[in-house]
Amino acid sequence: MGIQFTKLAYESVNDFVYGSCPKPVTLKNGMVIGGGIIYPEVNFTLPAMNATSETLPQYTEHPEWGIEIHKILRDSMYEFEAKYGLKSALRMTPNDLREMNRPPVMRSGKYWDSMLRIFDQTAKDGADILAIESTGGKEINDEAIVNADLRTSVFALGCLGARDMKWLWSNITRIANENGAVGPGKDCAYENVYLKAITGTPISLEGKSAACAHFSPIGNIAAAVADLWSNESVQQVKLLSGFAPVVSTEQLIYDCRLMNTATKKGQRTWMRDLLIESDCYLDPQAYVLKPENVFKIAEEIVKTQDPFLRTLNTGRQTLEIIQQGVDKGELSLEERELSWLDRFRDQLDEIPENEEEFIEEMKDELDDTKYNIHEYGL
Repeated sequence: MGIQFTKLAYESVNDFVYGSCPKPVTLKNGMVIGGGIIYPEVNFTLPAMNATSETLPQYTEHPEWGIEIHKILRDSMYEFEAKYGLKSALRMTPNDLREMNRPPVMRSGKYWDSMLRIFDQTAKDGADILAIESTGGKEINDEAIVNADLRTSVFALGCLGARDMKWLWSNITRIANENGAVGPGKDCAYENVYLKAITGTPISLEGKSAACAHFSPIGNIAAAVADLWSNESVQQVKLLSGFAPVVSTEQLIYDCRLMNTATKKGQRTWMRDLLIESDCYLDPQAYVLKPENVFKIAEEIVKTQDPFLRTLNTGRQTLEIIQQGVDKGELSLEERELSWLDRFRDQLDEIPENEEEFIEEMKDELDDTKYNIHEYGL
């Protein structure tokens, strides 16, 4: 049974910092994530090799490939720890292949079986952390994002995605022999800051040092409360200095070394605030990651245990926070963006607060060839 959260894990925003959290995770080699030190997390694609397919989805679709690669990496990491005392951890993130069926088949079939197989065997082979970038509701939400359709996003995330995540994570935690996600959360999930505020578990995040993978308006603030600092991913290509994964590793190490030095000097909160202030007023995506705003949104989340109402209410709260930032003159928005705040509020106001009623409305509005509502237990 999942843990229910009714309050935040923190009493004060001053305690909401990088490298530290109320519920740190201790790995089997004694490495502690969230125990006071922020560590680098490097991700990379594999070099070309003799295989019929080389992309990550194929390594999940053919579990034995991914299992073998995981074993090679894990054994090499064990060897370096034994020889040089270099402690490290391996996060295993199989692809969520379920969307390869159209409409997606979420709870059965060959793709689901392959995902379970790779999770199960890599856990037995020594994976320290199990993670997944879930696709529940994505078949509806992708188009909603393109169309700025917040109403459909609420349905995709609050009704479909929440149900899928409960199903998905229940199965993964049975393999990991846990009662729920204990962290560290996956680096590309910027919502991690809210999860850390609510649960007190460690998180990984990516920002300026992930420019090798994507550009971002939140390159500094993303590090403000991170416990692992990631490059997202980089190709195995040769740069002037060396191979790109090695370059990324050096960049991440220097970032973490700077932040850890600030901690040792008693300046962690000051360092955190610099990371925040350098981004938070320039973009709404950064503004909602400002710790004071994170706490306001997180407090709205824990007011109810209903995922649908959480999604609806936090949408309203977030729009209010952005509007207040604009009204105070501290958040910079282009003129063409301002009208969307009213449009989004109108979209949310049209949503009934009864989930069953809302689901029935969306059944009539959405193309049922794009998703199968029964795959979400509805």
